Amino acid sequence: MDWIVWVTLISAVVLFGISKGGFGGGLGVFSVPLMAMVISAPFAAAILLPLLLVMDVLILYQFWNQWDKRETFLITVAGVIGVGIGVLCFGILDENGLKVLLGIICLCFCGLWLIRKVRKTEDTTAPFNWIKGGIWGAIAGFTSFIAHAGGPPANIYLLPRKLDKSVYQASISLAFAVINLVKVLPFILLGSITWESLTLSLYLLPAGVIGVVIGFVAHHKLDEERFYTFIYICLILVGIRLLQDGFSGILGA
Repeated sequence: MDWIVWVTLISAVVLFGISKGGFGGGLGVFSVPLMAMVISAPFAAAILLPLLLVMDVLILYQFWNQWDKRETFLITVAGVIGVGIGVLCFGILDENGLKVLLGIICLCFCGLWLIRKVRKTEDTTAPFNWIKGGIWGAIAGFTSFIAHAGGPPANIYLLPRKLDKSVYQASISLAFAVINLVKVLPFILLGSITWESLTLSLYLLPAGVIGVVIGFVAHHKLDEERFYTFIYICLILVGIRLLQDGFSGILGA
């Protein structure tokens, strides 16, 4: 591989590390499309999964025992179910249509937040909800299996809960640590993870660690209000990116 390919892959992994280490992983949805500019998207997803597992360990060490037990349990269980649905639907899914739908949902959700900001309407804290959390958690597990894009659906449920930023980070990180671990066996059985992908994962591991450390620093530098504002802005960017990728795939098909 030439240097352009390596720069692209390293940049994508650092971005995912920053996102997971400091902001719940939402911006990680940019990494697979970025890597897909120089390698195939399925190969990019296979390379990223072992890296995500290492990142999860580092993040859990940093935020150990700070999670909200109910929220974490709900997102984790629902997410694992979503992964199972993704495995069953593998090969018959219209991934591009899924991205368009998820992008629209993200932008509508963030649009309501922007309207409240402009009108200066009080942004109340949403109550814990088994049904909403279960639905969005399952969607998060499903989209995580398809394209490592579980952050946006999980955020649609968790952001209105207004958890302490470290509690939020710990909760979403533990949930996705389990979800990512559950994804390993299907990835192997489906032939996605190979010795070649594992070798590249090993080469890119330092970039992932550096990204996570940068994310840790950024997490602690931002106060609560700015932290959540940044997450919402990230979700807007993610929604736009999902629409772009989805429509590009549909029109190019």
